[in-house]
Amino acid sequence: YCVLSDGTPVYYFSDPGVSVLNRFVRKKLSGLLHEALTRDPPKNKKEGEYKIVESVEETQEALALLSKEEYVVWDCETSGVMFCKDFELVSLSITGASDETYVWYHGLLYQEKVRALMRSFFGSRVKKIGHNAKYDMATMRLYMGTPVRGFYADTMIMRKMMDGDLSASLD
Repeated sequence: YCVLSDGTPVYYFSDPGVSVLNRFVRKKLSGLLHEALTRDPPKNKKEGEYKIVESVEETQEALALLSKEEYVVWDCETSGVMFCKDFELVSLSITGASDETYVWYHGLLYQEKVRALMRSFFGSRVKKIGHNAKYDMATMRLYMGTPVRGFYADTMIMRKMMDGDLSASLD
């Protein structure tokens, strides 16, 4: 059990079924579970806030701001099967440490000027974090023709390291 900086409690039990066999742990678990189920969730001030990038100029501005961040988190959405003719990058989102999120969609992503700007940004040493980053890095390499530099962390691997029995999905 721990509390995040915004006051959100985080509960972790390796196996609640085994935990309830011990009466002391069961009492603690019961209290924590009651608190978790009755407490109001914190309000996320940034929920749903993002900027859809619609031009080369907006791409330049967004990537200039993101280049100044300590780290960025990125995610690719694709369609088709990688390395097949129908595979394509559908959208790309990048969030900076300051919580500014930018989203690029298919049409803009395939403009050569935008691709060149993306090659420059993803070739920079800005720390980059992803979920299932191996796949997203391969996608970006296919899209840009160059490898991603500055890779820092993969949240899917981090989650598996915390508990190998848990799913690595974002659910």
